[in-house]
Amino acid sequence: MIQGALVMNDTELREKLYFIQKSCGAVPGPMDCFLVLRGIKTLHIRMQRHCENGEKIAHYLRNHSKVGKVYWCGFEDHPGYCIAKKQMSGFGGMLSFTLKNESMEAAIKLMSSTKIFALAESLGVLSR
Repeated sequence: MIQGALVMNDTELREKLYFIQKSCGAVPGPMDCFLVLRGIKTLHIRMQRHCENGEKIAHYLRNHSKVGKVYWCGFEDHPGYCIAKKQMSGFGGMLSFTLKNESMEAAIKLMSSTKIFALAESLGVLSR
């Protein structure tokens, strides 16, 4: 479930977007709303665990002999660290990493050896 909100201080733009929303039916259905209400009750604890697990994995990977670089905004040398520290109460679990051996064979070996893995092609990111 991906939901969002438009927040603005421009009344004219708000009315235009509200018209599009009403005319296109760009609103969640009853079941979607139920699922959001049900899930939001435990969101705080799930996000806390998400941050804790992300930190543990980031540090584990950074110290692993076969990992080249770990990209996680909780590391002080990450370019977005200062903004993340200012905006967030935790650094989340989103991270990526490179292998020291950047060959396709090494990547395939890693992925085929992984027991729990989820493809996340978009993560809700919009391209311009």
